[in-house]
Parts: sequence; C-alpha cells; structure tokens
Amino acid sequence: MACAPIIEALNKYHESNGAYPESLQELVPEYLAEVPDSVNDAPITYSKTEESYALSFSYIGPGLNYCTYSPSEWKCSGAY
Repeated sequence: MACAPIIEALNKYHESNGAYPESLQELVPEYLAEVPDSVNDAPITYSKTEESYALSFSYIGPGLNYCTYSPSEWKCSGAY
C-alpha cells in the first residue's frame, strides 16, 4: 500500500512522543525523508483527533475508491 510508510512513521512518532503529530510535516526528517502529497495523483489528507488520527486517500483500480485509515479501522467506499 502506498501509505504504509506514512502509517509506520506515525506509529513510530506516537511511540516516541506519546501523541500523534499535528501535521505530517512533523515526521520529516526523523521518521520520513519526505511526505508524499498524493497517491496515484490524488491528494493524501491527514487529520489529528484528540487521541488518534485519520489518513485519507483515493486510488484507482478497479474503479475509483476512497479510503480512510485510522489505527482502529479501515473504511473504503467507491466503485470496486
């Protein structure tokens, strides 16, 4: 999965700091060399919640799908 390095970096950041970052840019350079801004030319969005986060992205194949990942669950919708 294209977002796997971001998810891994978020987990490492959380282990080190006891919280998730306010933005993905806080992962650079210690946890990621750079933050990708898209997956398959679709933007990646990140939002921190009180105790967790949501990472959203779209991908094509098959169909156009929109997924949101949080440490507790995956949610995907679209034309599979």
